[in-house]
This record gives sequence, structure tokens and C-alpha cells, in this order.
Amino acid sequence: MALRLDGSPIGHVDGADIISDGIANGAIQVPGNGLPMIMACERQTTGGYTKIANVITADMGILGQLKPGDRVRFEKTSVDAARNLLLTGHEKLEELKKRIKADPPYPEKAFTVSVNGRSYGVRIRRES
Repeated sequence: MALRLDGSPIGHVDGADIISDGIANGAIQVPGNGLPMIMACERQTTGGYTKIANVITADMGILGQLKPGDRVRFEKTSVDAARNLLLTGHEKLEELKKRIKADPPYPEKAFTVSVNGRSYGVRIRRES
């Protein structure tokens, strides 16, 4: 649902609660304890804590790979730069798909499976 960050708490001027509103993937909320949370794909749809920033879509996959104790550093970016990073990521993924399709990572495989004393020949091949 969210990645809870640890460190020095962020203070609130007039309290942590705001009128509930929608929560985007990657929104950084600061609850009453002052420790930020980065909202992930399983987040709730609305919430009433102060939001201070948003992680760009291109970096959400990196967050999903973090382990407890890993460090996170934020960097300010523009909407255009965030969009370009996302498009570049999509382009790289499409290129990888083309390369895999042109040169499959595995050849056709054949093996025998035994079920209840009977043997069956099985062949696995990539569909084009």
C-alpha cells in the first residue's frame, strides 16, 4: 500500500489532516507523526493527510525493489523531464520486446513426463 520512510519527522504548521481527496500513485503523504509515506499501487483511493510531493511514474518500479533500510533520495524535476523519462522507459521496453522476439532466449525443448505410471512426450516451443 505504501512505503513508510524513517528519519527526522517533518513538522506540520496547522496539523496533518486535510480534507480528503484523491491519491495518485507515488504521492508522498505526511501523517501526524511526521514520517512520510510514498503511496504505491495498492494505495487507498482517497486520503486526508498532507501531500508534499509525488514520485514520478518512471521511478515507481525502483521503489518496488527497495528493501527495509535502503536509502531514498528525492530530486526535483519538471513535468517535461518526468514525461521524457517515462517515454524513454517505454521505448527501451519495446526495443527489448523486439530483441526477444527476434532472438528467443530459449530454444524448443522436449522432455518426458510420467503420470500414474504412463509416460508422455512433451514439446515446448515459442509461438510466433
